[in-house]
Amino acid sequence: MRNQSKVRAFLDGLRAGKYTGVGCYPTFFLMSDGDTLSYEAACENTWLIARATRDGDSSGWAFEAFDVNWEDGDMVCADTGKRIESAYAEPEPMPDAFFDAFIECALWSSTECDEDGNMGSSLDEYYSADDIAPETVAALRKDCEDFWEANYALLQRTEADDEQNGHDFWLTRNGHGAGFWDRGYGEVGEELSKAAKVYGSVDLVVCDGKVCS
Repeated sequence: MRNQSKVRAFLDGLRAGKYTGVGCYPTFFLMSDGDTLSYEAACENTWLIARATRDGDSSGWAFEAFDVNWEDGDMVCADTGKRIESAYAEPEPMPDAFFDAFIECALWSSTECDEDGNMGSSLDEYYSADDIAPETVAALRKDCEDFWEANYALLQRTEADDEQNGHDFWLTRNGHGAGFWDRGYGEVGEELSKAAKVYGSVDLVVCDGKVCS
C-alpha cells in the first residue's frame, strides 16, 4: 500500500506541473537514491519511475518526494545534467567575459577562404568583434545566454574562469580538438560537452566586409 501511495504522489506531482499553482514556484522530484530530477525528465521517464516506485526496486528510479526548489542554485537534474530552476537563487546574468572570449575564439579558429575555397589566415588577423554583422552577434549572444543559464551549475563546478568557459563553449560546439571534454573536469566536462553539441556548429564567413554566420 505504501508503494502504491507513492506512485499516486508521483503522478500527482506530474499533474501539478513544472510550477506550483500558487506563486508559480519551480518544482523538482527527489528519487530514492537522493538524486533530483527535473519536471521534464520525470515526464519523459514517467512509466519507468512509476514501475520502479511500485516495485520498490533499488535502481535509483523510485520516487521519494515532490517539492519546490526554493534556494538551491546548484541543483542539477541527474538525468539530463541541466540545472533545475530555483525560486530565489537564480544564476547571475552571463558575464561579458564569457561572451567576449567566445567571440575571440570564434575569430581565432575561423579562416577566410578565397573564391577557390583555399583556406587563408585566421579571421582574427584582419577582423575584430566590431566587424561581425549585428544579426550574427545577436544570434551568437542568444546561444551563449541560453547555454550559460541552462548549464550554470555545471559551469561553476569546473572552477575555470569565465574566459576559459567561453572559449570552450565555442570549441566544443564546433567539434574542435579541445574543449570541455579534455580539461580534466571528469563527468562535469562530459555533461558540458553534450550540452554544447546540442547547439551545433557555426561557420563564420566574410560577406561584403562583415563577418557573418
